[in-house]
Amino acid sequence: MNINPKCILRLTVQSFLVFGLALCACAGSLYADTIKVGLYHGSETKNSYTISAQDGFCVGHVKQDGTFEAYDSFYASNVEISCDGSIISIIADGTVKDAFSNNVVISPLNADGAFTMGGKSYKGFIEFKKQSLGKLSAINHVSTEDYVKGVLPSEFIPSWDTEALKAGAVAVRTYVLKNLGKHDGFDICSTVHCQVYNGMKNSTQKADEAVEQTAGMVLCYDGELAETLYCSGAVGHTESADNVWGTDLKRYPYLSGVDLSFVPDEYHTNVIWKKLVTRKELGKAVGLDSVVDIDCEYNHTGYLSSITLYGNDGQTKTAKRSEKVRGLLNGLVPSAKFTVHNVYIPAQSSGTVEVLDSQGITTQSSQNLTLLTADGLVKADGLEEAFLFDGSGRGHGVGMSQYTCQALAAMGYTYDEILYFFYPGTYLYDNFTVQ
Repeated sequence: MNINPKCILRLTVQSFLVFGLALCACAGSLYADTIKVGLYHGSETKNSYTISAQDGFCVGHVKQDGTFEAYDSFYASNVEISCDGSIISIIADGTVKDAFSNNVVISPLNADGAFTMGGKSYKGFIEFKKQSLGKLSAINHVSTEDYVKGVLPSEFIPSWDTEALKAGAVAVRTYVLKNLGKHDGFDICSTVHCQVYNGMKNSTQKADEAVEQTAGMVLCYDGELAETLYCSGAVGHTESADNVWGTDLKRYPYLSGVDLSFVPDEYHTNVIWKKLVTRKELGKAVGLDSVVDIDCEYNHTGYLSSITLYGNDGQTKTAKRSEKVRGLLNGLVPSAKFTVHNVYIPAQSSGTVEVLDSQGITTQSSQNLTLLTADGLVKADGLEEAFLFDGSGRGHGVGMSQYTCQALAAMGYTYDEILYFFYPGTYLYDNFTVQ
């Protein structure tokens, strides 16, 4: 008997909608009205920043409840926040408007307005914290829903189907609330290390509406916010978090991977890839002189569980777990789901190859070889050995596959069905009140 996975999924959705919401009564206490996003921190900090706002600025401080309280204001469309090592100055029209020995918090004079910095516009207000050598970190304090609006069109393609965007909005919102305080001094950064946040730069009406239609909604498991990890794309199967990071699947069983074999091939075109590298190029990337052979082992999801690369001098490099496989290959491959093939390619300069003949293995000039191809015998004019990585997927492969999320939406799945499919055993909780 053929069973439609969508029918099974809809029965699961209905069951959770009946009793699932009551299981997460504690989740509401985890809601944060304001997210602190690190825009510039660490090595990215600067001595000065220029920001602009249409109606002018307020200067103030952050109250204990996280809200902004102003104690000064001035009308200037552009201001410079600068630190000389000990004093932070606010400069407008060539004049120092205020000077501080500690942190500075500044907001658009219009509380519903936005400010622009570094070519991007942001809601909320911004805090500048003094670091070493007179550098200033910049932290955007923004409402949770405005934060989600700033992430969704940067992490998901904003022209995608509404149901895909709604699923993405719930995943983005849940992720940030689950990971509050991930960084020292602020909640979350604005890069792929956490979630890509570009303020209002990529905003669209369609993406904003997807956020508004799911406002306050999060995904839960066993009375807690779920870890809604997601990746760019996966084919055939999503990856197990255990194989990537050694995650305890007893605690996060919904991150053990799901079967995607029912998704038609037409939806995979953006996440199918090939990578061709010479022996020396691969060796340089992994820290060997030249790679002569590769051994791969795979887990049930089709991703590599380990890889060993053999150098021409007898040295080896080994990585276990798929994320370390990607790390060892130093950015050469977009995912750890691939097979490796030995191939010959035209050499950039004449080289030598190892040949098995009646005398055993000998080294010969590649220019002296003849290849038997589909077109007959072909003179080999400068060939060298290389590796062809033939793979699929992009990113770590855990949780929601973004391209498959869109595929499911195009196939008629609703946002809650998509979420329950990628994170089996979870349930939606929508009793948050956004202030």
